[in-house]
Amino acid sequence: MAISIAQITDLHLLADPEAALRDCVTTARAAGGFWCFGKRSPDLLLLSGDLSEDGSPASYERLRDWVEELVCPAIAIAGNHDQPQCLAEICGRSPFINESVYTVRAGESSRWTHTSPNELMAG
Repeated sequence: MAISIAQITDLHLLADPEAALRDCVTTARAAGGFWCFGKRSPDLLLLSGDLSEDGSPASYERLRDWVEELVCPAIAIAGNHDQPQCLAEICGRSPFINESVYTVRAGESSRWTHTSPNELMAG
């Protein structure tokens, strides 16, 4: 059985959806990416690093709304611009997975293995 995993990284969303960061309206760019993923219906969405530029509740609410429209589970990993507590409060419920990380380990490509976040931090 094959699964499809989509990844979006470094969205740098801002509270103001019309605001630009380095001449790029990040909300418009991100909306296009979510529209594209929605047409492909991934089995899992991985959102990594710098999801918000300003750590604003409005940016995380927009992100949550887009993920809910996809109707697939999502894992969000905070970056250095993110506010992890705010991200967890707003996006820490379905369809977001915030309790565990699932990964495929080398040599086990046909099985999913559960890995706790603490195991990922080793070393």
